[in-house]
Amino acid sequence: MRPRPEVFCPVVPFDRDVSRMSDEDLRAYAAAIPSGDFPPVRWPGDGMDDLRYPDGTRFGPPPGDDLALLFGPGAAAWQSISNKTVMDMGSLLAAFQKRCLAEAGPDRRAWPPLVLMRCLVKGANVEGLTIGAHVRVLTCVFVEPARFSFARFSRGLDLLGSIFAREAHFTGTAVEERANFQAVAFLRGVHFHETAFECLARFDEAAFNGPLSLQGTRLREALDLARAFLQGAWWVDFSGLRVSGRTALMGDLRVRLEQIRGRILGEGGELLTDPERPALDARARQEALAYAADQYSMLAGNFTAGTGPGSWRAADWCHSRYLDLWRQVEWLRGDRWGWLMGFLFKICLGNGIWLKYPLELALVVILGFGLVYAVGLPGDIRADSQVVLTGEGAAGVLERAGEGACSLADIQPAHVRVAAALYYSAMTFTTVGYGDWHPVGWARLFASVEALSGLTIISAFTVILVRKIIR
Repeated sequence: MRPRPEVFCPVVPFDRDVSRMSDEDLRAYAAAIPSGDFPPVRWPGDGMDDLRYPDGTRFGPPPGDDLALLFGPGAAAWQSISNKTVMDMGSLLAAFQKRCLAEAGPDRRAWPPLVLMRCLVKGANVEGLTIGAHVRVLTCVFVEPARFSFARFSRGLDLLGSIFAREAHFTGTAVEERANFQAVAFLRGVHFHETAFECLARFDEAAFNGPLSLQGTRLREALDLARAFLQGAWWVDFSGLRVSGRTALMGDLRVRLEQIRGRILGEGGELLTDPERPALDARARQEALAYAADQYSMLAGNFTAGTGPGSWRAADWCHSRYLDLWRQVEWLRGDRWGWLMGFLFKICLGNGIWLKYPLELALVVILGFGLVYAVGLPGDIRADSQVVLTGEGAAGVLERAGEGACSLADIQPAHVRVAAALYYSAMTFTTVGYGDWHPVGWARLFASVEALSGLTIISAFTVILVRKIIR
């Protein structure tokens, strides 16, 4: 299990920084709510009679139905609620919509928005509800798990500057017209599994800590996470992300490579595992790595459709990461031949992406064969009779060169012989072949292998270079 990053929260709510609280401290903080600064929204049978103030005194019976007082016919400024403790957000929304229906009729576009500002939300269970009003939640703190699964917000949902101190669930949620999550902090993870954003979803300066699941999320427009904070995310899941019905993203996911590098779900070899669980078997690791590889393949296509050199570099990195992960899958499957071919493709040709790999390999081949010629086969590399050798102690070589061919073994001292061998190796690798040196015996086999290697590596380097130039 990879180490979990430190919790990141750009917003400090009220007088407490809940982003630094442990689960125990958070429960204690929630138990002390409501206080005098945040009186509760109460109604008969809400169960708050069993709660106590911080000094230990029990709440008395409710003076009346707070929902009726807030949304009744005589309530003033009933569209806005500030500095309250919300025990049941579902009941609150139902009471608000009832008042809207009585005041403005069935036309939901005539309904005013419900504004919750600086509220402490304990119960946020709106699963399966259809909310016809525009809901705006501004700088509120959700101290208990927030459950918006399978809810439908017909007029939009704004969660500006709010903090989710526990996990948030938007599985199957549908948001129409507006979806604004600017400066929202998800401190324990958020799940947008199969969420439908039928509008532009904004996540500027939103902070994601814990897991971030966008699996199967459906978007009408592009998803912009370029200005979001993902350094606290344990993992990110982009699998099945669709925009306007397309599964192949064409620049629709706007995110920077440094935000997601190393955070894709599955690339560590685990899928939704707990630290206490035993190590996964080979099959589970294989499935996890294949899951991550598919996401990187999708991201490579998404970055390729983008513009600018940064997008192309990100696309190259994602494609290379896809090949690396897929080689691990082949190893776990037992396909050793496929893994070997992929490994050679990486170290020799840089996955067809990186120029440094063929350059480094070319240098290694030239040096390696040069040392073989100088140390192992110096007598099999012969010089033409017209060759002019220079260097210390070369007089005897020159005399024999006049009589007939000489070899590398005749060159002294050793460093001059090595330099001549490296020269011959470079000429053979590049297939220039000036003819001043030629192989005999076993050296012919080595020279043939080096020449074929040079043709392959130079061709790969040329293809990669031209590909980058054309971009």
